[in-house]
Amino acid sequence: MWTARAAASVAGAVLCPTLRAVTSGLCDLEVPLDELSNLPLSPERVLIVENLESGLALPDLPGCVAVLGLGNAVSVLSRLNWVSGKPIMYWGDIDTHGFMILDRARETLGALSSVLMDEATLLACRDLWVEEPVQASAQTLVHLTATERETFEGLRAQRWVTTFASSRSESRGLSCSRRCRPRCVDKPSACMYTCMHGYEDDLH
Repeated sequence: MWTARAAASVAGAVLCPTLRAVTSGLCDLEVPLDELSNLPLSPERVLIVENLESGLALPDLPGCVAVLGLGNAVSVLSRLNWVSGKPIMYWGDIDTHGFMILDRARETLGALSSVLMDEATLLACRDLWVEEPVQASAQTLVHLTATERETFEGLRAQRWVTTFASSRSESRGLSCSRRCRPRCVDKPSACMYTCMHGYEDDLH
């Protein structure tokens, strides 16, 4: 899997078995950014995943290449030749930092879709809620959609803290983190597989 390493190299995954012909069959790679840009990849879609652990749980996805763990360095994706003009999706934690990175990705890369980052997903995954000790400093994210902004503002306002606190002794704000602990490895990969295939008609 590719993930940022001091902004000099990138780690991620060629999730499409057919595209692995370019990498001699390898799925997981970590290479310098410029070398990655020069690979003759031609994905049908690109998936940005905030967390390495979540990306490691992903199944094979036809036509898809994933880039993982870039965090606030997500803007480096503009330097990848094979990303330009491709449908792009972003999957991050449902917390204030996740939405801040989504906003930055959309500012840099233009139109992209977020997946599994809405209130319905948040409420469906209560067993994965954890505290977000420090919220993101940004108060206004101008590149979010109306639905994304509503969830972001709800997190900032701690709208769901009462629900969270009912099963915790205290809370400083919550996060639906999909970092894959043993009890949740299967859930994100299954959800992402369903979600990605649900987008196929829009992405082709």
